Amino acid sequence: MASSIWLVNAVGVVRGFDEERFIKPKQSHETFAFAPALTNAAIARLTRTAGGMREPLFFFMHYLDPHAPYNRGSHRGSEFARYLGEVRYVDRELGRLIKALAQAGLSKRTVLIVTSDHGEAFGEHRTRFHGATLYDEVMRVPLFVSMPGIRPRRVDQP
Repeated sequence: MASSIWLVNAVGVVRGFDEERFIKPKQSHETFAFAPALTNAAIARLTRTAGGMREPLFFFMHYLDPHAPYNRGSHRGSEFARYLGEVRYVDRELGRLIKALAQAGLSKRTVLIVTSDHGEAFGEHRTRFHGATLYDEVMRVPLFVSMPGIRPRRVDQP
């Protein structure tokens, strides 16, 4: 499910998928759909197929929030505080998705992988945002993998 026009098959990003869904931004001036719209579309797709689904189903979803100008979580505070507000905003949406997986009876056969395409700089190395450097604040991103039957653990080495 693409939340932005540059994440669609027409530009080669999702080649090989059987199904593609572009979630349009609500306002014409917005460059991507916000997290709740993407989550709603995913939940609708899960609900539509969960009952009799036995074949594999793979979702690739790209939440573009948090993203500058960091105004979906709050309009108050520093850029970094607003960024953290947007991280919480997306976290709530992931929580809704996980709850929907449980309600659809899919939790025991779902592998959930959450990562980020990049980090953000907030003054480190005299840079801001992303795309200009390869410092850790931009390159080191989390990778969470949740699998049924696998105990949680932390892996520190690459």
